[in-house]
Amino acid sequence: MIPPLCREVGQGEVCLDKIASPWEGGSSRLWSLLDLIELKVKEIAQLIFSLQGLEAKYIAYLATGQGYLNIGCAEEDIILRIIASAKPELNTVEMVSSLDCIHIIESRFATCRPLGISSYTYIEINTAISGLLNTILRELDRHKYVYINNDNVKYFEQDKLFGDDVYDAFLSIRDEIKDAGNCLAAELYTACVFHLMRVAEYGLRALAKERGVTLKHNKPIEYGEWGTIIRGIEKTIEPIENKAQAGPEKDAALAFYHGAIGEFRAFKDVYRNPAMHPRKRYDKYEAASAMQHVLEFMKKLSNYVTEKTKKSINWKLKYTP
Repeated sequence: MIPPLCREVGQGEVCLDKIASPWEGGSSRLWSLLDLIELKVKEIAQLIFSLQGLEAKYIAYLATGQGYLNIGCAEEDIILRIIASAKPELNTVEMVSSLDCIHIIESRFATCRPLGISSYTYIEINTAISGLLNTILRELDRHKYVYINNDNVKYFEQDKLFGDDVYDAFLSIRDEIKDAGNCLAAELYTACVFHLMRVAEYGLRALAKERGVTLKHNKPIEYGEWGTIIRGIEKTIEPIENKAQAGPEKDAALAFYHGAIGEFRAFKDVYRNPAMHPRKRYDKYEAASAMQHVLEFMKKLSNYVTEKTKKSINWKLKYTP
C-alpha cells in the first residue's frame, strides 16, 4: 500500500486520503491531477504495478518449462492480498468488468482450497492475471476527465459568480448562472450563451412584473415572447416620458428603464435568437463578452427588482395634472 499523502493547505495540513473522491457523493469541486493521483486512484495504480510484477514473474517461470506445475497456497495468498486492496476503489469507479475478473479468481480459490486441490497451474494463473490487467487498463481508458484551463478556473462551480446581490435577488437563476460559468470553464461557449440568456430572461420577467405588464388572453409572463414583453415594458413607461415632471427622479427612472430595454433588445438580437435557433455558434471571446454583459446588467437590475417584486419602484415622480 502507498502511505497516506498529505499536503499543506493554508495554515494547516490536509491528508487527502480523508477527502471524498471526485466520484463519491456527486462531488463536482475542482480536482487537480495531483488530487486524482493522491486519492483513490493510487490504489488502482498500485494494483496495476503489482499485477505487472506478477505477470513478469509468471512469464519468467514459464520460460523454465515448468508452467504446468500448480501454484501453492502461499502464491494464492499473495494474489488475494493484491486484488483485495483495490476492490473498494474499483467498485467506487464502477469498473464492473474488472471486478468480474477478480470474482472469478477469488471464487476458484475459494472452491478449490477446502477440497485440497490446486486452483491454477502457472500457465492458467498467468492467463488470468494478464486478462485482469488488460481489463483494468481498458476500463480505465473509458473513464474520462475534463481539463480546465487555469484562466477558466475562476468560472468553475461558482455559486455566486454574479455576486451576493444577484444571488439573493434571483433564487431561481442560481443554477443557470453556475451552469453558464461551468460551460465557459469547459470551453462550451454556445452552451454558456444559452444559459446566460435564460438568466437574462428571468431579469426580463422580473422587470415586466415590476411594470405590471399583462399579455393577451391573460397569458403568463413566463410564456410571453421577448419582443412582446419588451414592447409591453416600453408602453408602461410612456406616462413617465410624457406626464412626469422634469427632474432628477424622472431622469433616473428613464435612464434605468431605457437602459434595461436597450440591453434586452441587444441580448435578444445578438445572443438569444441566434442561440435558441441554430443560426450561430459562439467563440470564447463572444461567450466571455456575453458573460460580462449579463453579469453587469443583472447586478444593476438586482439593485431595484428581484424575482419576487410585485410593486412598482417608487421613483418619487411628480405628474402634471
